[in-house]
Amino acid sequence: MSRRAFFFGLLIVALLIISLYRAKYGARDTAAELMAVEARIESARQEKSLLETELSHMSRRDWIEEYAREELGMAPPSPEQMAREDDIDRVAGPVMKTPVALPEPEPEPEPVIATQVSAPRLVPAPAPTPPAPREAPVDASPADPSAADAIDAPSADEAVALEEALP
Repeated sequence: MSRRAFFFGLLIVALLIISLYRAKYGARDTAAELMAVEARIESARQEKSLLETELSHMSRRDWIEEYAREELGMAPPSPEQMAREDDIDRVAGPVMKTPVALPEPEPEPEPVIATQVSAPRLVPAPAPTPPAPREAPVDASPADPSAADAIDAPSADEAVALEEALP
């Protein structure tokens, strides 16, 4: 029996040694992974810092104006491009009235009269129906006919055709 106990003890010691080496190499691998993750975190922090610096630079008003002039060909408006409120009809044309869909008033629900006195019962309400849109009358004539001719506004027939083509 002592021989069996000796081999059994030797087997247990061998298993413990193998487990110890596996734990040691597992800890080394985990430490390497941890260092790699920390390096990625540090590079992400540096990239964030760089992007914040770039954002603060590109958010400056003078940089935006310079970019708009050079890259987009934009410039501040000249006095000829500005209009007063009174000049809007002359510059943009008269206001054309378009049909407006008005919602129909919803019918009032009928009152529910209980016929049983002994036990109250819930009665489902009728499902609401969506209102059908109503169209307001269309007035396509310009307020001042001479102003419409001056800016090449569409005629009344063209305006009606355009309105019918719209969804």
